[in-house]
Amino acid sequence: MSVMSQNNDASMKQRDNNRQQITSLNQLSNMYGKSKPGELAQSLVYGDKPKKENNRPSKQMQTTVSEKPNQWQTRTVAVSPSKFTVLAQQLYNHIPDTLEAQKSQRAFHVKDQKLLLSPERLHSLPNQNGDKTPEVCNRLLEYKTFVSDKKQTLKDQLDAEYLSQCSFQPQIDEKSRRMAIKATNQEVRSADEFHEQQMRHLQKVNEKREILQKQQEEDEKAELSSPKLTVKTQKLTLKYCEQPLVERLHEVKSKTQTLPDSTLGLSFKPQISKKSKEIKREESVQDFLYNDAKNRLEQKKQTETMIPQSVISPTDKSQSWFVQRFIKEFYYQLSGLDRVQETKDYSEIYQDDFQKILEGLGCGQCDMLWNELNNGFYVLSRNLLVILLAIQAVPQHLIEIPLYKPKVEENIQVKSKYQCDENGNLILSVGDCQELHKMFYKLYLNTKQQNGNGVRRRMARSPQPDIRCGSPKISDRTKQLAEAKRQDSSLFEWFTQQEEKKKQGLEELKKQVDDERMKECKSIQREITIDLHQLAKPLQKQEDRTTVDVEFDNQQQHCTFQPQISKPASKTQASNYASQEMEKQAARMKEARLRQKTLANLKNKGTTTNNTIRRKEKCLTENVLNNEPKQKKNKSRPISDKTTPMLYVDVKIEDGKSARIVVFEGDTSVSLANKFAKEHKLDENMKEKLKDLLDQQINSYLMKIEEEQEQEDD
Repeated sequence: MSVMSQNNDASMKQRDNNRQQITSLNQLSNMYGKSKPGELAQSLVYGDKPKKENNRPSKQMQTTVSEKPNQWQTRTVAVSPSKFTVLAQQLYNHIPDTLEAQKSQRAFHVKDQKLLLSPERLHSLPNQNGDKTPEVCNRLLEYKTFVSDKKQTLKDQLDAEYLSQCSFQPQIDEKSRRMAIKATNQEVRSADEFHEQQMRHLQKVNEKREILQKQQEEDEKAELSSPKLTVKTQKLTLKYCEQPLVERLHEVKSKTQTLPDSTLGLSFKPQISKKSKEIKREESVQDFLYNDAKNRLEQKKQTETMIPQSVISPTDKSQSWFVQRFIKEFYYQLSGLDRVQETKDYSEIYQDDFQKILEGLGCGQCDMLWNELNNGFYVLSRNLLVILLAIQAVPQHLIEIPLYKPKVEENIQVKSKYQCDENGNLILSVGDCQELHKMFYKLYLNTKQQNGNGVRRRMARSPQPDIRCGSPKISDRTKQLAEAKRQDSSLFEWFTQQEEKKKQGLEELKKQVDDERMKECKSIQREITIDLHQLAKPLQKQEDRTTVDVEFDNQQQHCTFQPQISKPASKTQASNYASQEMEKQAARMKEARLRQKTLANLKNKGTTTNNTIRRKEKCLTENVLNNEPKQKKNKSRPISDKTTPMLYVDVKIEDGKSARIVVFEGDTSVSLANKFAKEHKLDENMKEKLKDLLDQQINSYLMKIEEEQEQEDD
């Protein structure tokens, strides 16, 4: 350790010397000009005497001074390089190798660079510079903090400018925000600390996983418990558990052996026939039942795979109509092909056209059928029709299809596994038709499932407009633009239309302004006329309204009944008395409507002009009543019928359901609550609450009746 420390101290000293050499070399270069170290050494040694290169002694002359002539011996001197030249030479040798590395370290790896001075150098600095070192250090630290703060502020400004352009701001969870804060405040971890933390995290994860696995196993055990057993099965299981398995099986076997011995003493024996005695069971009952079920399944599959072979009869009109329609569809598909000749029955069909015909008829694509039919590179249309009819279970002998007769120069290649003519015409028997029907049964089903090409052909002949339920509504402006585009109006016409539209718009605006002015003029005249009319009317004194009038108005609002007047009655002329009554009723209704509007004003104003007349009338009525006998004074009250209900009480039973309690005269809350509780099956607590509610409602109703009676008595 001591050797290493000495080496380090030596290296630090050499670095400090090199730094001093750099400053001294720069000063020398400024003083004497840029030159090599060898030139500086020569100038210092020889002074102002310039020497030529030829007169300069070599190394051999310097070593062997005695052998040289006197003139050389007098001039040659053993030159020892100065300390400055040695240091300068070392510096020039050291700078080119380390200059680029130092630049990169200063620029990018400032943390790794050892910029601190050696301890000896630090101790010597206060003696050299006095007490200025702490001030310099503080100043450097302050500058460093200032630079770092400035960089941070600039970075924040750039981030703020960059984020200001963003219109969207993501919603960050609290957990992620905390993690970001921790990441910013967290110190840099070493590799060992990171490894330890990672191992702890993995250990915690494994522990949690084990706990969850145990919980899952316990839940599965709880779910996989035995099902609920009946009482009988529980008793049987208890019996079997009491006795061990070996003993129980031994007892069962011994009982089966003792059964024939026990039957000897029985009086009854069944009569068994000879045939049943001769029967011997070759296999067990379970095997017999299993084989029986297996055979039945095989028979069922065979019946499902078997296809009913249907052959049409010429007398059946529906089948003959189907054949005619199929042939018509076939010729319709042929007519749509480009390579078809004039005679459609004898045209050559290639593979592409063959597939198009099958798709048009609704059969679908089938390469297997092409491989069986192709006569070289093509198929005759007559043979294709015969094959397709055979697939539809229509034999050839029931339909007359003309045979193909080739020309003299034409050579026909006959290549088919079915029976063919010399001219290549297919001749299918009934068995061949059935075989084709079975082989291409899927094509037969496809043609049946399709609605039929006749419907599609009719739709093609009479095309219907496309009905689009989701089509957008087109405005008038877009319709006008579309019409103008269809007409292909020129640019000049378009400009003229724009000018005309401007003129029309100005005229419409002028009309609107004139109308507004005329409205203002009319409104002023109307106001004046209304004022004059009101001034011309005589002043009418409004009377104060009584409680009877207010009640009449309130009841009139709730009237929903309107009598239906028959036509002959309406046609008959009413008498003068009836017309007067109707006029009075209409006037009374008008007054009632006006009273509703002016009720608040009347109450606030409190006009008492007619109160004197009312008082006089009241005094007269009181005098008349006092003079009448006592029998007439007793007011006759209406007899309340027991059938008419007094009160209705609505009670909420469940969510969205309610029931009504009808209260008649003489009913009590207890009887009504008991009856309602029996009907709706209520508890005692609910019954008491209902009783209290009924008492409250009945008492409030009775109080109202008493108040009305007191008002009438007054």
